[in-house]
Amino acid sequence: MQVGYPDSGSTSASYSSSPPLSTTVTRLQNASSNIVRQTVLDGFGCTTQQILFAPEGQLCTEMFYDAFGNVSAINNPRGAVLGQLLPARL
Repeated sequence: MQVGYPDSGSTSASYSSSPPLSTTVTRLQNASSNIVRQTVLDGFGCTTQQILFAPEGQLCTEMFYDAFGNVSAINNPRGAVLGQLLPARL
């Protein structure tokens, strides 16, 4: 899918149907460079990584889940753990 904008910018999206599942969104930043965001999913459809590819470099955020499918931790693009999340109480 591709969408064009009046300022000559555009955004396109694609997806992978084979493991690892992923979606990719590409946005035209200017006439010579793109910003690409890729989201990688696990077998349950939960996001495990979000990767941003830009001319300045690559940033990767990782998400981890507990046995019940709740987010248990998120690592920021520099690799530091943003926080350990407490499990939900029943």
